[in-house]
Amino acid sequence: MKTTAEMIEVMEAFERGEEIQAREIFSESEDWLAVINQPSYKWNLERYDYRIKPREPRVIWVNEYEKGIAGAAHMTMEDAVKHAGERVVRTAVKYVEAIE
Repeated sequence: MKTTAEMIEVMEAFERGEEIQAREIFSESEDWLAVINQPSYKWNLERYDYRIKPREPRVIWVNEYEKGIAGAAHMTMEDAVKHAGERVVRTAVKYVEAIE
């Protein structure tokens, strides 16, 4: 169960159109389900726990060159491979953002 301040944060995110998820408090399931974002949504704080849907970590692909020099970040592995220069040491190294 969330504190009042935490629920205010969730409800404000709901008002901004962010994705909200809910799960039954007393259920053994760990699954979070999407909350339908509509003005008439009825919050049920006695039955459900709510959260702002966590965002997925960003992924980039980087070519590494001599002396540890990294090239530009690419959004796909294919793009990194396509733009790898002649002196590439490692091609399309995948970096995943760590969300804390």
